Amino acid sequence: MAGLRRLGCDAELIYYNHVENAYEPEREFGVRPVFMPKKGRRLAFIRQLAKYLRERDFDIVHGFMDMPTVYAALAGRLAGRRAVFGGVRVEYDGTGLVKLAHRLLNPGLAGWIVNSKASAQRLGEVFDIRPDRIHVVYNGLDVQRFEPRMSREQARQQIGVGINDSIVTIVARLEPQKNHRMFLDMAAELVRRKTAARFLVVGDGSLGQQLRQGANERGLSDTVSFLGNRPNVEEILWATDVSVLTSNYEGLSNVLLESMASGVPVVATDFAGVEELISNGETGFVVRRGDVSGMAD
Repeated sequence: MAGLRRLGCDAELIYYNHVENAYEPEREFGVRPVFMPKKGRRLAFIRQLAKYLRERDFDIVHGFMDMPTVYAALAGRLAGRRAVFGGVRVEYDGTGLVKLAHRLLNPGLAGWIVNSKASAQRLGEVFDIRPDRIHVVYNGLDVQRFEPRMSREQARQQIGVGINDSIVTIVARLEPQKNHRMFLDMAAELVRRKTAARFLVVGDGSLGQQLRQGANERGLSDTVSFLGNRPNVEEILWATDVSVLTSNYEGLSNVLLESMASGVPVVATDFAGVEELISNGETGFVVRRGDVSGMAD
């Protein structure tokens, strides 16, 4: 959106859920955020959104993810907007009513915007969508933000880890998709091999308490640190020796991009589309999903 603004477009971000530790779009990117509360008032929200789209006379409406696609399609139709695009950020995993809604609304969409070729292929298969209606737009990244501005030693002092430690980090929401259990199993395997390493878990989510308990059960309470959501992810990456991603599925992984931009080696599972980012053995390492020993190696 910041890029669109630089091109002279009037771009707005409409959001409906408050999120802790959220970005400040206007201050950071010059993008105007517009909050429309949805909780407990879905129909009223759709009508309000349609009214706003009509009054502001937007040319293009982009539903960024699964449910935003549903709301954008319904409100866009009410507002008479013809260029409404759906959005998928992972290999398509919609189920139940969401999947049914996408199927019913798909014919009225101008197309779909996805962030990987693997996502495009899967979306096309699920809904039998012509390839020319699915547009791959890779994730944008401000690489200058991640170019190290301090030494590894300084970064480690900033986040409070030992200067001589070997740091293995995972940056990901604590949700089933990211498969943190594999990360903990890999950490336990390295401890059994008497590898001197410390493990950082950055992010928060519904599995937080369960994963902390899992770390304790594996005897990792002294070697695994749960840092929660952090605004200074780049500094954590600058302090990191190896960045790991254990996901079962992804779209185009931001953390792999951010790690690479920070000059940090990456090790990831073989989720669909990982080859769009990593050439195994050249720009990182790829292991089979669930292969704990392989990831530890």
